[in-house]
Amino acid sequence: MIPRTPFQQFLPPRIEKARLRLRDMIWQVDGEPLAVSRSPAGPGYVDAKTADGLKYRPVRRLPHTWGKLFDQCWWKLRIPRGAGRSRYLVWRDQAEATLYIGGRAHYGLDLGHPYAPLPDRVTQRGGEVMVESACCRTGIWISGETEGVSSKGSIFQGAFLATRDEDAWHAYHDLEVLLELAIVQHRAAFPLSSDIPDGNGYREPIEVVSPAFRRLIDQLDRAVDALDHGGPAALRWVLQKTYAALPAAPDALRATLTGHAHIDLVWLWPERVGVFKAVHSFANVLSLQDRYPELVFGYSQPASYEAVGQRSPETLRRVKRAVADGHWEPTGAMYVESDTQLACGEALVRAFALGQNGFRKLRGEDSRAVWLPDVFGYSGVIPTLMAGFGVPYFFTTKMHWSSATRFPHSSFKWRGNDGSEVLAHLSWKHYNQENRPAEFDFAAQQHRQSAVHHEVLIPTGYGDGGGGPTESMCERARRVADLAGMPRCKWGTIEGFFDRLAEVSGELPAWRGEMYLEYHRGVQTTHGQLKSAFRAAERGLQAWEAVRCARQRGPIDKQPWKRVVFAQFHDYIPGSSIRAVYDEALPELERLAADTAAHAKRELADQRATAKPCLFNPLPLARTVRRKDKQITLAPLAGVALRDAEKDAIVLPKVKVGDRRLENDRLAVRFNAVGEVAAMRVDGRKLAFDSPAGALWTFPDHPANYDAWDIDRPAVSNGKRVTGRAELEIDAADPWGPVLRFTRRIGKDSRATVSYTLDACSAMLRIDIDLDWREPQTLLKLAVPTAYRGANARFGAPFGSQLRPQLPGSLTADAMFEVPGSRWAAVADDTEREGVVLITRDKYGFGAHDGLLHVSLVRSSLVTKANSGGGNDSAAAAVDDMADLGRHRIGLAMGRYSADLSRGQNPAALADTLFTPPISYRGAACSAGLLAVEDGESLVPCWSQPLGRGAWVLRLHETLGQRGTARLRLAPGYTATPIDLREQTQGKAQDRAVRVEFAGYQVLSFRIERGREA
Repeated sequence: MIPRTPFQQFLPPRIEKARLRLRDMIWQVDGEPLAVSRSPAGPGYVDAKTADGLKYRPVRRLPHTWGKLFDQCWWKLRIPRGAGRSRYLVWRDQAEATLYIGGRAHYGLDLGHPYAPLPDRVTQRGGEVMVESACCRTGIWISGETEGVSSKGSIFQGAFLATRDEDAWHAYHDLEVLLELAIVQHRAAFPLSSDIPDGNGYREPIEVVSPAFRRLIDQLDRAVDALDHGGPAALRWVLQKTYAALPAAPDALRATLTGHAHIDLVWLWPERVGVFKAVHSFANVLSLQDRYPELVFGYSQPASYEAVGQRSPETLRRVKRAVADGHWEPTGAMYVESDTQLACGEALVRAFALGQNGFRKLRGEDSRAVWLPDVFGYSGVIPTLMAGFGVPYFFTTKMHWSSATRFPHSSFKWRGNDGSEVLAHLSWKHYNQENRPAEFDFAAQQHRQSAVHHEVLIPTGYGDGGGGPTESMCERARRVADLAGMPRCKWGTIEGFFDRLAEVSGELPAWRGEMYLEYHRGVQTTHGQLKSAFRAAERGLQAWEAVRCARQRGPIDKQPWKRVVFAQFHDYIPGSSIRAVYDEALPELERLAADTAAHAKRELADQRATAKPCLFNPLPLARTVRRKDKQITLAPLAGVALRDAEKDAIVLPKVKVGDRRLENDRLAVRFNAVGEVAAMRVDGRKLAFDSPAGALWTFPDHPANYDAWDIDRPAVSNGKRVTGRAELEIDAADPWGPVLRFTRRIGKDSRATVSYTLDACSAMLRIDIDLDWREPQTLLKLAVPTAYRGANARFGAPFGSQLRPQLPGSLTADAMFEVPGSRWAAVADDTEREGVVLITRDKYGFGAHDGLLHVSLVRSSLVTKANSGGGNDSAAAAVDDMADLGRHRIGLAMGRYSADLSRGQNPAALADTLFTPPISYRGAACSAGLLAVEDGESLVPCWSQPLGRGAWVLRLHETLGQRGTARLRLAPGYTATPIDLREQTQGKAQDRAVRVEFAGYQVLSFRIERGREA
């Protein structure tokens, strides 16, 4: 025989071929399918107990097509007696399924989990089992996945029994991990190579490589020799010695593995399927932990746990046992994995409050980590809220998606805009990791703080569509646990990882403020009607809670808040889900808005004959409102009889109206023939417009990757200004608030009526747009070109505001061409004493560039499709595939901006007062006991939360980055006590004039209480 070849370039193809041979040896599937019967399929939910009594019909021919998209159905099949040990059920269907044994969710069957292990009692004695199916896509990111189910249904190709060859199974993973380790080593030597030498034809010699690589290739080749002569067991014997000779270095990086199953509660499926996926994934994990007791699994979202408890109580009981045993870690702090930019600040507070309440039920204590791997940017207020709820740790992966600049850290101290500090860790790989050597190598290479923090966190398991870890992932983890060239890997808890990180926190770098994601910028605008309904629901809750504070009543029911917080999920309110989600979501949010507003009015009303016409201010800040020809002042959170209010009312002057002009004592506006603002003076100061303000611009909107998510940089340079003379209508029926209406065509088939209103004594120009939008795949913006070129523009945030660069030149500034704004944005000079502000009722996508301030109104992007994975599906989509075609009513306001303005002109306050009308009712006067918030104009009171027994919470936020002092003026008999977001006391109670010291961007809370003598 000739000696072994010294030319190793010929060995890798042989090794890879052996891996494939072993893979094909693992499973032996019976040729005959099992007899299966099926229940009718339908969109409703049927639990396992009820399903047992349904009518089932035998499935006599295969393949068998069943159901419509998102339908549920149940199947029955009998496992024959004496099937033997090591038997598995193979379920060949396009749809996702969950195997039930004895009425208990046993295992989730999907592309990543195709073989369900059967308990010995079933394989030995036989018996009937049931399968629940959801006609939906599975395995979103699994390599080689098909397109998923169609609207015609899922194709079922039979149920089979299978046996696993244990030697082949273990030999396969032994060889696979070492071969992938060799690939990692080869790529280190040849960075431009995509793989070890392989393929047909000439094979490049393996020359400049490490001795370790040569030894490893030689050992793998010898293992294949053993496979050829002695089968899988012989290969395993050889590779056991190879593993023993390849321990990890003493100073190797550590990797903490956490089992993971990122479940999108809605996305390519509606909510009911998201619940199915939770049961499905939880069953998978519990089954795996029986066979891999080292597996530790972490999951966030109490909304999921609650849904699982309702649908499959036994599954939740098993989860709680795993939690008690330390194998399951509920953590995440928030009720759902929320978007952090679109909800108002108080809605984010409730996301934490509901979340921590849910985690206490699951684990007996608060969660200590926020878990947001897949959110489209991270508001600078998140560390503030985390600190307020005592949550010290934060994790994400999404920042590695940024397209222009690289986030500089992996482990760091994240400081909120107010200076609150939490520890953060960022994974540079996605959250669907599989415990492959290349992933560990990449994590080690990208860990920027490895010199001081010698550990990384690795989320392991299939996510998005759920499913979680697999047996192969667990097998790889065992083999990589102590392997040369790899981090030392061990399953562990998320919070345990952060506890170790905290030991070196003093050596970590800091990042202050928001983490802006340079991608997915369209989510601030997509599905504008949904965002409008969401904001209306927030206002309804605000009004209802305000009434309860004024009426000295207890908290409202948690359910409306749970539903609004559920809508904060990061594929819900951003508009990135399929149309079926919004067919359910939009009516629900509209109903929530109407119901909460009705509750507020009902609880104010008094049916007695002596009841008087009254007006209630649902905001915790004083305001003025116009009633015909008079201006009435309303105290915070108070209802006043109109007759009494009018005694101190100011008689208003009439607003001057003419051909294309409006003027009152404070503001004068002149319009051009197109209906744009040609000139504007506020309190005698001329606003510095570069060209007419309020111009409408259309932009072809064809993102390169993800239609619903993205606005691309070239798109915003490719706009066309809407021109042409407009039809002008002057409505002067109300001389204290006349209206100018300009109607014109937009594009080919759309029309807009832009109405300008100027109330007497108001310094803000109201702009209401009645839009009939028919332009496919088009973005519509309103632009305000100004001469205000301060280095930064200011944008509203859920609490406070955010400064972002607006001057051209840097890559960072250019990447911020479209940014989130919580209903307002302003450009100004560097002193912020002179500028222009745009305020919206429910629009969140803004931009500022070299003085040009703009807001996105609508974008008719392609709606995400159930089988798309989010990417572009068709260059010639049908109109029905597009968002926001139809009627829109858009509310805006424009005026002078200055950081020196009074609280009444603070943009954060105006975003509430301009679009939150007082409530008319018949009844009696009422008050929550807050008379005024005086001084400290940048400190804005924003919410009131009833606690009961005469107590409520006042929430305030500093909005412009300033320090100062304010006073809470209370009615006699009331006291104010500083508290944190958990309602824990932080100081002494004070009465009457309560001094409040505040810092920039601080969120403050006070418990206002009514004494017995009040």
